[in-house]
Amino acid sequence: MVTATALSNLTTPSFGLAYLSGYARKHGYECRVLEPVAEGVGNYWPVPETVDLLAEGLSFDEAIERIPADSEVIGFTVMFSAEWPVQRNFVTAVRKRSSTASASCSSTISSATSASRAIECTRS
Repeated sequence: MVTATALSNLTTPSFGLAYLSGYARKHGYECRVLEPVAEGVGNYWPVPETVDLLAEGLSFDEAIERIPADSEVIGFTVMFSAEWPVQRNFVTAVRKRSSTASASCSSTISSATSASRAIECTRS
């Protein structure tokens, strides 16, 4: 998240979810890692319920549309604790659409971009 006057591109992939996806695939699960920022670099949109705050990447609705409806597990990672209020809104929106899936969230502090990354897994 950035203010409209301080735009920058800090796109950094979530290696943790990539590792988890690889492990799950090795054990018979079909997985997809969704990286909304990388899939929408340069697309800035106003964050709902905030003043002068922009997010980069896919909008919440665009990202949610890419999560398979039959997902059994959906994981999220939040790179900065200051982003949690916005990311919580994203997680809540995902849970409304995928109410039967298990959800898990983690937070890490690192020099990276603001984005929820989701990994969806279903048994192959």
